[in-house]
Amino acid sequence: MESAVHTPAGVSAGHPTNAELRRLIFASSLGSVIEWYDFMVYVSLAVYIGPMFFVTKDETVRMMLSVATLSTGYVVRPLGGMFFGVVGDRYGRKITFVWTLLVMGLATAGIGLLPTYAQVGLAAPILLLTCRMLQGMALGGEYAGAAVYVAEHAPSGKRGLLTGWIQASTSVGQLSAIAVIFILQYSLTSDDFAAWGWRIPFLLSAIILGISLYVRSQLAESPAFVAMKSAHTESRKPFRDTWRWSNLKLMLIALFGAVAGHATLGNMGLVFSLLYLQSGLHVSPHVTSAVYAGGLILSLPFFVFFGWLSDRIGRKRVMVFGMLLAAVSYIPIYRLMAIYSNPVDRLALSLLVFAHMFLISLVFGPLAAYLVELFPTRVRTTSLSIPYNIGTGVIGGLLPLIVFSIRNATGSIYIALAYPISVATIAALVNIFFVRDRHGQSLE
Repeated sequence: MESAVHTPAGVSAGHPTNAELRRLIFASSLGSVIEWYDFMVYVSLAVYIGPMFFVTKDETVRMMLSVATLSTGYVVRPLGGMFFGVVGDRYGRKITFVWTLLVMGLATAGIGLLPTYAQVGLAAPILLLTCRMLQGMALGGEYAGAAVYVAEHAPSGKRGLLTGWIQASTSVGQLSAIAVIFILQYSLTSDDFAAWGWRIPFLLSAIILGISLYVRSQLAESPAFVAMKSAHTESRKPFRDTWRWSNLKLMLIALFGAVAGHATLGNMGLVFSLLYLQSGLHVSPHVTSAVYAGGLILSLPFFVFFGWLSDRIGRKRVMVFGMLLAAVSYIPIYRLMAIYSNPVDRLALSLLVFAHMFLISLVFGPLAAYLVELFPTRVRTTSLSIPYNIGTGVIGGLLPLIVFSIRNATGSIYIALAYPISVATIAALVNIFFVRDRHGQSLE
């Protein structure tokens, strides 16, 4: 396998022009669009997927099994991060960029083709789990590859701003999923949507996949990687070098100081709150889709804004503020969600969803630049992938399951909220005491 370090026609070999920066941001963001499109489709349709793949009369058990399947995809992400991280550090950012997208896109579309439990029995949930695990493996390399690729092209003073567009693209993916589901639910009868209409959103991801693969195939390799290869300073064994203590302590800071906070806020806002509205507060899927669309639209510019702000005042200040604000906001937010769910007040619920998204944007907006700046070029992709995927895969992926379990065991959502509040607070404290902000510095 050879590194793709050539420069295609139309792409400058030196610093990229503004037009080239826009093209590489667009290409990088498409992967995040697919990732979060699939994420929101699966979460939104969990109430339909459960009866198709899991045979039990208990609605709560079906929901828990659906959430557990979602969580499994996240748990395997660290394995994908390690594998694709090593590929990215040895053979190039671009090759990782393409292969993670291909595997992720095919697995997502594949869910739309799976037989149900009624058709093939136990093989149905096994196939669903397999698709989720393939998605998780690919996603393990996707985010790190995109973040590193854009950051290594970006001028040091615009690193937060430009990577902020990748973060904003997550909302585009979620909005696309909500729009597709909304249109299908109003175009089909309830029975038809439950029987086969839920498959269509998964199948439509193949269109985004085709566009993304074409655009990414036209891009050049990262200039930082090209310079490293030209100077022969690359790591021959990036996985081994990643675990040296000088680098390991940076990964621990990334995990507990940044990714744990991001994963907690992200999964509270994008998974738990949605599922809690539907199964805990019994708000219909039609209403929750509309409510989440409103909240996401309002939050879109803030991912880019807080990325830009972190270029001015530092990543650490913006992210710590977001984590601490979340810690003091969750209980009021969920009290208000209970009040405005019966009877349903769509405007109030949309604003509460926006509150969740605003908290996410404070941490997620600067996150890519924060992580890229922690690690040296020779092991950057591997080093970023491992803490990011452990944090999002284990801490974040299991969060909805843990919070639901505490809530079911105690009967109190407010006791269950102690878990995400604690994780967000610990992450903020790690940043305060152990992190030195590196914004504005050149990448090694």
